[in-house]
Amino acid sequence: MPLAQEVAAKLKKQIEFYFSDVNIAKDVFLKAKMAESAEGFVPLAVLLTFNRVNSLTKDPQEVLEAIRDSDALVVDAEQMLVRRAQPLPESIQTDGETLYVKPVPAAATLEQLQEFFGKFGTVRAIWRRYFAGAATAKDEASRTKQSVFVVFGTKEEAEAFKNAPPQYDGVQLLAQWKTEYLAAKAEELAAKNKNKVARGGKSETTARTTPSMPKNASYSVSGVGEIEKFASIKGLWPAEEQKGVRYVFMPSKEEANVVFQDEQTAEKMVADLTSRGTTLNGKVPTVKKLEGEAEETLIQSVEKEIADRAAQNNGGRGGRGGRGGRGGRGGRGGRGGKRERDE
Repeated sequence: MPLAQEVAAKLKKQIEFYFSDVNIAKDVFLKAKMAESAEGFVPLAVLLTFNRVNSLTKDPQEVLEAIRDSDALVVDAEQMLVRRAQPLPESIQTDGETLYVKPVPAAATLEQLQEFFGKFGTVRAIWRRYFAGAATAKDEASRTKQSVFVVFGTKEEAEAFKNAPPQYDGVQLLAQWKTEYLAAKAEELAAKNKNKVARGGKSETTARTTPSMPKNASYSVSGVGEIEKFASIKGLWPAEEQKGVRYVFMPSKEEANVVFQDEQTAEKMVADLTSRGTTLNGKVPTVKKLEGEAEETLIQSVEKEIADRAAQNNGGRGGRGGRGGRGGRGGRGGRGGKRERDE
């Protein structure tokens, strides 16, 4: 039985988004999969491991039929492969079309948000925002912030929305450029820290407000040669799944220890990694669960690294990078190796 027209349309839209400029700019995993083919083809079986595709169908033939007539994609029906119709641009910059918008209902689905913002222009992407360490919340709404980053098709569309933001369900929206929002938050945090330190208190970076690291959710990744940075480890999974990674700790250049958001998330993401056969530096990584003393040592090291970095920032050295969604700041630790965190 063929897919319902509505489901087929959702599949087509979702897969076109995966291969769009705005998603490829963030999705290290998919970009790596494209690089495995000289022509940029990706097996449909890979796309079926993505949550939003898998929730609609588990049949590659149905995926093929849904995207066969797409102008944005090229399909190899015989080999069950798909690629972008257009080559990747040399650089992808979207800050000029991206707005920070609030308040939107935390319980609103991505489809509902796309429908709403689509009334005011072409929407290239909507990035939900999540509370740090909240993956263990009972439902999506509990861990979702009431704000989003919206990427419009043009700067003019974004500017028109910013200058006259509408209401959402009777509540007036506020909108500003993403770059202005991030700059203002950085200044606000710096001012708070300065005032607290002047009063003899702890800075925002010193006082831990996020939950402790979870137990039974730590794994080592090795066997791929030198690991350039923590983003390379996150890139082992598609962008939509990377929020499942709580922290990446790198005790050496050839090993990374990953703390996932919780035990169940860890088991699923490791199983997905194995089934996909994902490679890093051309090699399939060796993934091993850390238990007992090994896990305790890792958690202690991570907690110490967080505290040390906060103390360094408190001393006026400042941060070592920026935050983006659930991404994090990287830093270098002792023992000659790189230690980079993602929280």
